[in-house]
Amino acid sequence: GQANYAAANTYLDTLAHHRHTQGLPATSLAWGLWTDTSTMTNTLTTTDHQRLNTTGLTPLTTPTALTLFDTTLHTPHPHLLLTPIDRTALRRHARNGTLPPLLDRLVPAPARQAAASGGGAALAERLSGLDGTKREQVLLDLVRTHVATVLGHESAAGIDPDSALKELGFDSLTAVSLRNQLSAATGLRLSTTLVFDHPSTAAIASHLGEQFEGGAGRQAPVQAELDRLEAAVAATDLDDAGRERLGARLQALLLRVTETRGAATAATEDDDLASVTDNELFDVLDQELGLSGLEDR
Repeated sequence: GQANYAAANTYLDTLAHHRHTQGLPATSLAWGLWTDTSTMTNTLTTTDHQRLNTTGLTPLTTPTALTLFDTTLHTPHPHLLLTPIDRTALRRHARNGTLPPLLDRLVPAPARQAAASGGGAALAERLSGLDGTKREQVLLDLVRTHVATVLGHESAAGIDPDSALKELGFDSLTAVSLRNQLSAATGLRLSTTLVFDHPSTAAIASHLGEQFEGGAGRQAPVQAELDRLEAAVAATDLDDAGRERLGARLQALLLRVTETRGAATAATEDDDLASVTDNELFDVLDQELGLSGLEDR
């Protein structure tokens, strides 16, 4: 939630890496939240603390933090993350498809594989076999579960579908977090203003139902695969040859997409032309050529 501070940290990480490659001393320490407050953390609300705890990174006591600081003086690594880890929370994020790539290796492979096999494609397939009432219930349960996760609740039992999310404790950061989690779970491209446009759990579930009924759900498997591809590319260190091969395949895929769109557009235009009269067609041509109204003169 502090983009400017994160940018400064990234610069210092880069400086430490540069000095390390030059054989010069440098260590960049990324601290988690301390239990003792500071000028940066003394304004955090209960909701803020709950949101931070749901990430899987828990607060540091001062004795633990100082012990870790002493330990870093004897390690060769230029970058270290100093924070306790809640592995249960990380596994929950893995199941929901919201685990940050940085923490991916801290979760057992089966949990990550289960998340990869689910997501939008599995949900779209499941919804396709349900009637309207059951489909609404599945989506409502999905939204309530993610609302509970974002707010740090143990279960979704206490989430009232009709209560305003703001009353439940949502702010701008938790709103974005919920949108990201639901995007990953459904494979849909959801607006960043999702919570503000649909301010209750029931309203969001209804919106998701409209998206799936409107055809967006059929695109969910493709969107989910693209998201996984994007994450894989970001996590892979490609050489020049690898980048060229990947670029060539992506360009070939893009060509297929544009050719398909062109064929669909041409078919639509053919249908449109077949339905107009000769006079209507001549009127359009006259307007395009600037000849409209000449017969009156």
